[in-house]
Amino acid sequence: MFRSAPIILLLVGLTAFTIAAPSTRPSPTTHSSRPKGIAANIQALSDSDPDARTRAIETLAHSDPKAYVAAPAILKIAASDPEPQVRVAAFRALGSLYSERFRRVPPNQESNRDKAIAACASSIDDPQTEVRGTAIESLGFIGPAASAHVPTLLKLLNDEREERLHRHAARALRMIDPNTLPTMRDLLAHTINLSTQRAILFVLGESNTPADQSAATSLLKSPDPTVVAAAIGALSMMHPVADATLNQIEQLVTSPDDEVRSSALRAASRLFPPDRFQPLLDKAASDPSPTVQATVKGLQRRSATRRSRTPATQN
Repeated sequence: MFRSAPIILLLVGLTAFTIAAPSTRPSPTTHSSRPKGIAANIQALSDSDPDARTRAIETLAHSDPKAYVAAPAILKIAASDPEPQVRVAAFRALGSLYSERFRRVPPNQESNRDKAIAACASSIDDPQTEVRGTAIESLGFIGPAASAHVPTLLKLLNDEREERLHRHAARALRMIDPNTLPTMRDLLAHTINLSTQRAILFVLGESNTPADQSAATSLLKSPDPTVVAAAIGALSMMHPVADATLNQIEQLVTSPDDEVRSSALRAASRLFPPDRFQPLLDKAASDPSPTVQATVKGLQRRSATRRSRTPATQN
């Protein structure tokens, strides 16, 4: 009996080690966790709570790899959900699913992508402005495949009744077809619609060609201060900016309009070297306008943060 004790103890020890030792194989749930998550969120698209539907759509939109399997259900929601916030989320998700900014849409998904384009285009006339704007933006994210709708977007951009959608349309046009930029520059020069001008200037700021810079510079002399401020904002995102244009921006730091002064200060903080910008900021510190004061304080905070992050020079 006692002779067998070591054998029994050895067997017990090996059994205990086998139970306690961590497995080197992946858990059987590891590979199924993502599909279960997608399936659960697709099921949640039918939830009676609009917030739950919205959360499910947003989760599916950001899934990696892309949750193309959810596209038919999201398309249905985009077309017919009674809640505007849910339709907004659905159109945003379609733009994300079928965007080709980082990867091409698989050939087996081109049919659903075309359905997404059609759904976005039909919702340009949705009763809810936010839904319309999101649908237009999603056409932009989908990109060149939506080029058939460029004429509609150009018409909308120049429609004075659609002021709230002008920026959405201009940005979508640039993303769908960069070759529309010359058309938008021409429209910028000839339209009397101030909202259209501001929207196009916003898009030119995301570009950086000499023609775009020239178009924006020409509107620094616009009689409308909101257009001047938009032109300054566009130029502040370009690099390099011509010296003559920089001089105009410096002069506008003393404009009679406080929004223009604020815009010129923000642009100077981006475009000017510190020794040229700091005197302008110091002088603006005594500006009586609350708008300019808010800009000055923001720029001072940014400057202080930048200095605190710069390592001290060793002597």
